[in-house]
Formats: sequence, structure tokens, C-alpha cells
Amino acid sequence: MSRTGGVMKTALRRWPVLVAVLLLGGCVRYPEQPAYGRGEFEFKDLRPPAADVSGVWHGAWVDPLRKKSEDVTFELRQKGNTVKGAAEFRDFADTRADVSGKISDDAVSLLVTPLGGPYSLPLRSTWVGTVSNQTLAGTWYLHGRPRPGFASSGPWSAEREKKR
Repeated sequence: MSRTGGVMKTALRRWPVLVAVLLLGGCVRYPEQPAYGRGEFEFKDLRPPAADVSGVWHGAWVDPLRKKSEDVTFELRQKGNTVKGAAEFRDFADTRADVSGKISDDAVSLLVTPLGGPYSLPLRSTWVGTVSNQTLAGTWYLHGRPRPGFASSGPWSAEREKKR
């Protein structure tokens, strides 16, 4: 057997190992993210609202795993303890969503359901927080498991647009 033939056979035997090292070495491992459901965020006892959250709210939400923030605008209407409205996310697809929820005392729980579109995720989320003066702030929770590399919860806040 020639020297070239022996080197070639050795290389052919080792190529699966080389491919495995390259593939596994390039994989990024993300921490396991919890999965949330709507029931975890429903109020057990509704109290009279401490504020009226009706109006336009401009803010941002943060994905702490990706260290990325995106702007969001909420247009909310409140009647008693019930809150309804819409949200628009300033992502690459300008995702729009329906918003429904409740307010109890100064605590808010909003179910945000994307309306679809070519790039938006079909996952719903719940945004819980408190209202204080002209600020809403709290934590968002994605329903179900996020895509790898994305967080399942993170902070958000919004300021009420001043009336003209």
C-alpha cells in the first residue's frame, strides 16, 4: 500500500469525528426557559381599580437573554375592572396585537395576543404590572416555550401619553 493510500484511509476514518466536533462546538447552549400559562396571572379577588388606565401608553419591553429592547405602544380602554385595547410592537414586522385584561386596585394583568402576519410569533403573553401616576411597569411572561435563545419573561414599562 502506498503512503498516500494509508493517509487517505486514516482521514476517511476520522472525518465523522471531525464533523461531530465542528457541529457540536458551534452549538450555543441556552438556559432552559420556563413555560407559562394564562391561569397563573388571573386575579383571584378583584378589588375596585385605583386608577383608570384608559389612554395611549408608550414604552419598551426587554428580552434579558438577548439583551434586546423593543418599543411598544398600548391603546387601552377601561370599563370597571375590564381592560381592552391594542398593542403595536416596533419590531421588524410592526406586529399588532389584541389586548384584554383586568385591573384590581393598582395591579394590571394584560393578555396580549398577536394578530398574525408573516413574521410575528403565534405565542400569546401576559403582561403584569402596577400603575403608579402616569407609569405602568412590570414583567411580561410568554405562554409556552420560547425559541432557543429567547427569554420567556422580562421587564417592561410604559408612560401615559399626555393629553393635548
